[in-house]
Amino acid sequence: MSDASALTIMHITDIHFGDAAPAALDSALEAIETLKPDCIALTGDLTQAGRRREFRQADSWLRQITRPIVAAPGNHDTPVYAIHSRAFSPFGRFGRLDLGGFWTGGNGLAAIASINTARSFQLRRDWSQGAFDLDDVEEAQAKMQNAAPTGWRFLACHHPPFTPTEALVASRTRRSGRALALLTPPARTIVLCGHVHGYFFSKDPVTSVHTLTAPSLASSRERGAGAGFVLLTVTPASVAIQRWRHDGASFKPADKIDSLAAA
Repeated sequence: MSDASALTIMHITDIHFGDAAPAALDSALEAIETLKPDCIALTGDLTQAGRRREFRQADSWLRQITRPIVAAPGNHDTPVYAIHSRAFSPFGRFGRLDLGGFWTGGNGLAAIASINTARSFQLRRDWSQGAFDLDDVEEAQAKMQNAAPTGWRFLACHHPPFTPTEALVASRTRRSGRALALLTPPARTIVLCGHVHGYFFSKDPVTSVHTLTAPSLASSRERGAGAGFVLLTVTPASVAIQRWRHDGASFKPADKIDSLAAA
């Protein structure tokens, strides 16, 4: 980080080892080495079906990254076909990667906390949908408040609170409204998500908390968005949000930059 008053966060998601494009994976490592983000937020679906071999591939790739990582699992990170493991240790394989759950930087400029919104079984047909555990949200909020009392807070989870406009995948995440209401201050809080394989940045009209979803980093299911990630540049006054796309050879910054100014 060249400027002591700024830091960068790389938001990656939905890598889907087992269905990940090797070229995108290699390019992502090159981008990380070049951009040297202060922290990487990984918001789930690291694997395609939670298989052991997929987690071995993921572990080998992650070990090449020297930057801090804050990670949350996704619905694809529970063993999809190993019913016994899915029932009794749904996120054991993900947990054994020993990825971080909290990070703070810039002397309180920013804090990132992760929570798990994925569920291995639910009393509804589409078990891929998520749910917020309000106790987890409260705990994450308290950690961020303590570490960055006047800074920016980023809650990393897999499922968007609500379906982003124009997303091709619906998000029916339970207890979303109550979860967002716990996140303060809303003007300096962003929820980082994946799941929908697209770039969307929006503000909840009720709580004023912003949600940012990133496109899939390497999955074959690009859903029209292409492979990509998001780079956030954080300063005391604002967060600049830059989408990066894979052009077949490397990741390049897209033209559009969103931003959020401090209230």
